[in-house]
Formats: sequence, structure tokens, C-alpha cells
Amino acid sequence: MEYDTKKAEECIRKASLGERYQSMPEGLETDLYKDVSEKGVSISGGEAQK
Repeated sequence: MEYDTKKAEECIRKASLGERYQSMPEGLETDLYKDVSEKGVSISGGEAQK
């Protein structure tokens, strides 16, 4: 999948998810939810809405 990394990171910051993003082990390549991948991270309902 191709995407503009800088634009994606800007959107993450604008959605107030910067701190959460920094804790993701593989950055933008981190899978969300454990049912997608064993390495996935669980996010809250509010984070998912953002």
C-alpha cells in the first residue's frame, strides 16, 4: 500500500493521537487489533473513531 507518510503523520497529530502513535512498535505499519495480527495493538473505541 502506498501513502504519503508525512501527510499520515500530520493527520495523526491533528487527531491528537501523536503520543499513541509514538508508542506503536512499527509506526504506521503497526496492525490495529490483535485479531488482524498477533503483533497488533488494541485501541480504544474513541481512538478507533478518530
